[in-house]
Amino acid sequence: MKYTSLLFLFFFRLQFLHGVEQKWSHVVCIDESTGNTSFHDTDDPVTCNSNIANTSLTQTLFNSLTNGTLLYIKASKLSMSESLSLSYKDQIGLHSKLNNTIITCESIPLGVNHTGYGIKFIRVSSLSLRGLSFLNCGALQSSTSVNTSTSNHPQLFRSALYLLNCTDIDLSYVRIVSSIGTGLTLFDCNGVVNITNCEFKDNAVSKKESFSGGNGVYIEFTYCSPDWFALCTSDEAAKRTNNINSHYSIRDTRFIGNNASRLMTNSHLRINNGGKSFRGMGKGGGGLSVFLRGNAKYNVFYLENLNFTSNNAYNYGGGLYLHFQDSSNNNTVFLSGSYFHDNRAEQSGGAINIGFYFPMQTHEAPPRNNAIEISGTLFERNSAEVGGGVLLFSSSNEESLNNSFKFIDCIWRENEGMSGSAVMCSVIEYLPTTNSILPEPLFIDCLFEYNHIKQSLMEFSYNEPALEQTQRGSGTIYMKLFTLHFGGNTQFMHNNGTAIYAVNSIIKIANDTDISFFSNRGNYGGAIALVGLSSIQVGISVSFNFTSNNALNDGGAINDYSIDKLSSHQFGLCFIEYTYPPPCNSDEGKATFVFEDNRSMKNSGNSIYSSSLQPCSLLCCSSSSMTTLSPEKILKCIGISFNGSRFSYHVATEGTSFDYNNKSSIYYIPGKAFKLPVVMVDEVGSRLKTVPLRGMILNNDENDGDICRLEHLYTYNYHFTLFGRPERNVTLAVGTYFFRNISFKMELTLSNCPPGFNYDNGTCKCSISNGSWSYIGIYACDNTAFSALAYIGYWVGYIPVNDTRPESLITTTCPLGYCDTGNGTEIHLPSNPSSTELDVIMCRSRNRTGIICGSCIEGHSVYYHSYTYRCGPDTYCHLGVLFYILSEILPLTIIFSIVIMFRLNFTSGYLNGYVLFAQMLDSLSLEANGAVLIEQENQKRALEVLHILYSPFNFDFFTIEPLSFCFSKGWTFLQVTSIKFLTLTIALMLVILLVVIMRCSCCYKIQLLCFKSKITNSASLIQGLSAFLVLSYGLCCNSCYKILNIAMPNGMGHRGHAARVFRMGNLEYLSNEHLPYALLAMFFFVAMVVGPTLFLLLQPLGYKFLPEKVLNYAKTRWVFKRIELASPFLDTFQGCFKDRYRFFAGLYLIYRSVASGTFALYNSRFEVYLVTEVILVFMLALHAWVQPYKKKLHNHIDTGIFLIMVIVNTLTMYRYHETQVQTRSTSLEIVTDFQLFLVYVPATCLAFALLFYTLYGCLNLLKKHGYWKSNGEDDSLPDLLVSREIRTRRWTLRRPSFTTFTPKKPEELVLKYDSLTDFSCERSTIKINTTKSTQ
Repeated sequence: MKYTSLLFLFFFRLQFLHGVEQKWSHVVCIDESTGNTSFHDTDDPVTCNSNIANTSLTQTLFNSLTNGTLLYIKASKLSMSESLSLSYKDQIGLHSKLNNTIITCESIPLGVNHTGYGIKFIRVSSLSLRGLSFLNCGALQSSTSVNTSTSNHPQLFRSALYLLNCTDIDLSYVRIVSSIGTGLTLFDCNGVVNITNCEFKDNAVSKKESFSGGNGVYIEFTYCSPDWFALCTSDEAAKRTNNINSHYSIRDTRFIGNNASRLMTNSHLRINNGGKSFRGMGKGGGGLSVFLRGNAKYNVFYLENLNFTSNNAYNYGGGLYLHFQDSSNNNTVFLSGSYFHDNRAEQSGGAINIGFYFPMQTHEAPPRNNAIEISGTLFERNSAEVGGGVLLFSSSNEESLNNSFKFIDCIWRENEGMSGSAVMCSVIEYLPTTNSILPEPLFIDCLFEYNHIKQSLMEFSYNEPALEQTQRGSGTIYMKLFTLHFGGNTQFMHNNGTAIYAVNSIIKIANDTDISFFSNRGNYGGAIALVGLSSIQVGISVSFNFTSNNALNDGGAINDYSIDKLSSHQFGLCFIEYTYPPPCNSDEGKATFVFEDNRSMKNSGNSIYSSSLQPCSLLCCSSSSMTTLSPEKILKCIGISFNGSRFSYHVATEGTSFDYNNKSSIYYIPGKAFKLPVVMVDEVGSRLKTVPLRGMILNNDENDGDICRLEHLYTYNYHFTLFGRPERNVTLAVGTYFFRNISFKMELTLSNCPPGFNYDNGTCKCSISNGSWSYIGIYACDNTAFSALAYIGYWVGYIPVNDTRPESLITTTCPLGYCDTGNGTEIHLPSNPSSTELDVIMCRSRNRTGIICGSCIEGHSVYYHSYTYRCGPDTYCHLGVLFYILSEILPLTIIFSIVIMFRLNFTSGYLNGYVLFAQMLDSLSLEANGAVLIEQENQKRALEVLHILYSPFNFDFFTIEPLSFCFSKGWTFLQVTSIKFLTLTIALMLVILLVVIMRCSCCYKIQLLCFKSKITNSASLIQGLSAFLVLSYGLCCNSCYKILNIAMPNGMGHRGHAARVFRMGNLEYLSNEHLPYALLAMFFFVAMVVGPTLFLLLQPLGYKFLPEKVLNYAKTRWVFKRIELASPFLDTFQGCFKDRYRFFAGLYLIYRSVASGTFALYNSRFEVYLVTEVILVFMLALHAWVQPYKKKLHNHIDTGIFLIMVIVNTLTMYRYHETQVQTRSTSLEIVTDFQLFLVYVPATCLAFALLFYTLYGCLNLLKKHGYWKSNGEDDSLPDLLVSREIRTRRWTLRRPSFTTFTPKKPEELVLKYDSLTDFSCERSTIKINTTKSTQ
């Protein structure tokens, strides 16, 4: 057939050339110069017989044309203002001398069914058009269809050129551009039709009209011709021959930007003889549409070197539409060397839509022996809903009709569609019989690359079977109920959406074929997906190469999903079949398979996934498919083997049995999805991650009001959700619900709700949903994961209550460094009601355990010198005493030696505020006691340096985490903190011992030798005791408060529980273990905190506020006389203050104790910092208003320090609030940096002052030895560092104004002075006269 057609084409071309050379009997010319002058151009091969004066084409001109007439146009432009018609003529030609005459139609009003302008040829033979361009034309024409609802009036459309029942047509160098409707329409035109070097561009139907059309070229062999209405009602229509033996040649032609409109009426219109008229105008083929209907037969179409670019069709075939219908038979279409680019179809066939259609309800013979062959054609970037490149369609039949599709050496590149991005094979009307037969397309030496489906693969659901998802978009080639043949060297490369997707179809691979799949991606099967009764039939010497293919689900290269195999592999098909079965136990004739680097994202069959491999056992010469063989042996019989990797890595199947896993404990929480303790395994032995299962509760007590139930009866991932009352026992039956019936039963007990959730109506609900359920510190819930969220700095856990209720959930604030900090803003509580899991989350990262993380885990002890009392390993606990001596006793000895030797006064106006700031720094914790984390490394280092700078003023040496150590194995917080009291006792003993040693005779000689004078006197002991009291006061307060600190746990609804030791939550408050340490703390608190504070506060207030009558009582005088004996000691604290504000020395101690005590009195961190803020503001306001110091500089120094403390505490409250509301902005880092800067200010100022005083002292030393001459100015230094020899002795007599005394003689005044006791004011001791007198 093929070669016959080619010979006929050669004969046709010879005949056509003979027709061109024939002489015209009459030539009518339109002159381009005058239009009415007859002349003859010697160079022109055409001789004009007459000239026409008109410069436009008119009906009058057409009426004058006779047989054998050539209308020879020499003008470059003509106009057309009417619709022209020429009928029943022979040998008519319209030629342009310039080969580019533009014929422009006048514009017409649209929407009013205006007849428009164009040319109609009816029954014209030997018609020739050359070198003409038609612009903006579109005359109203009649369609092929007969609509009985309109009294057999045909439907209307527009076309620039309309040819009806014409014969032997030649169109060369013809351009039809911007037509209103179809460019060129040929109805029932037979003979030899040649369209060469033409262009059809931007032809489209106007949106203002409801007509169909818009094709570049529309060709149809009709069932009933529009001018044969009478014959349409009889059998004569079947006898006509105008649709037989036609030969169409369309070569070197361009179809650009044409737009076929949608079908406006019913596409199937009945006529009286019972046949069907199929209305194809505008149905498809934006560029070219060819319909073969009725008895069209033996027609040949040669389509060569065509260019289809940017054409559109609302329905089918954006570029080309080929449709065979009714009894059309023995027709052939050859398409070669063409290019389809950027064509679009709304429904199917972005580039081409071709196929065969015959309605099942008619009794006419279907199309037979029609052939379509496409070769050497490129399909690039075309798009449609289905069949982005090509759509092949056909109706099915009980017998073979020998209709065929063939593609040779074609390329599909970057096409897209929902299904079949390159090729889609679709059945239009399927005959529901077992022997339905369809055409079998053949692809030889074709390439498919970079085609992709429109819908993203990630939009697919894991919870739908593969069979359901086939309709949602997949397949570079998508085929359903078809058989496709592949031959030669066929390649699929870089396609997105399984390369070949076959549904109940067969893929036949011809002998000696190499087929490669490289880097294709798909949902199920990256290279090939076989769904239902699909298989691959392999010939002899076939080679498969699967490389780097990927699948989102099962089967990286091949996915074989068969319902029959799932129900029973006895009736299933093997996914690989041989056309010629090879000999048993031999590799002869078997195909070669190469699988390399293929991957399933689910890791389920990275190379092959099959519902069952057992049907393939017949290839192993097994007597029955019921014979069970190993999967590895079965694939080896096929010819598939894998080297270098585990077999289970490459191959996976559907599940065959359940494997029970009872190793891990499972909590069945009401309302929360749980995973079954089973997993299904496949034939290979791999565990399946997803399996379709059905669950059912068996022993449900209907008399119980709270019935257990499953939220969903079906699952794919082993998860069920059970509703019911906690601690209830139920039986759950689970089985597969899809074909294979595998089931099991399990007994389970419903658990209690996880922390932060409470039971309500069959499920666990978040505690914050009801105020009576809420817990302090728990602020939100993740209802999907059943995990509550808690603020950092809070501890959440279980404590024992009683025998009936062994555990109760409580919350409370957590000590700094005890609890885990989660992600820095919140802590995710466990989703199971497990005290162990909760303890791990809250405490284990800190090596702690128990209530409020109060105990160290086994093998760990609380470390000394740890700011957070961290739990560390017991490795070097035996060296604890040595480390204690080096880190505490030795620094204490050095500090007190310096104090006594140099008589330093820490209560002077210069240092009083600084020491207060250093000791209150713990109360101003920048980390808000663990609620606000400092995460930046540079900030952490700066915080550690702060401890080094300020801690010595609190007797808290080396209190940084890297230098902490184990004092003794197994020690707890109480024991470690009690060592601080030992430190205080040793410090007191050191003061006394150092004074005694330094006043001995041997030390006196050493002092004279080193310092040229005695540096110790009777006031040294007082100086040392005052330094001890000041420096130990903060340490004593903090240690006492920490031991006495109380934790008040809160349960559901903020209900309180028994008080516990804050930093040892495992102990109840004042229990037998806690009481000894509490009594010790109380003793030191009274002795070292309460006593000195009252003494310093009440002594000056007694002079100031007691009435004169009370002061003159004998007992009062006796008391004050005894108090005056401690005047030197009092002066060290009170001497720098004004006389009426000497009680401020006691207030400064109260400031320390009250600020430190806020953490012991309040559990809420915000309350702690709020109370601290009130105290600091009060201190600042009082100090700024009273100005208690004698020197203004001292008042300014302390006012600045108090202001810094207020700002630092305010910023800490701000950071705490922002952390609680989950704000993670960069402003928090800036605020932290500013806080660190403020805290460094006092230490920096002190460092500069010491440097200045040191330089100044050196200057005075130079003056003393004559190396520096004074300019007469006062070079005296402040009293802080000036030596005894150069100190000016100032005497001041002070007495409260209301005190009565009578001095007698100057020598009776006992004046006591210590040159270094006070640097800014002196104290005189006076003997009080017992008689009343005037001062």
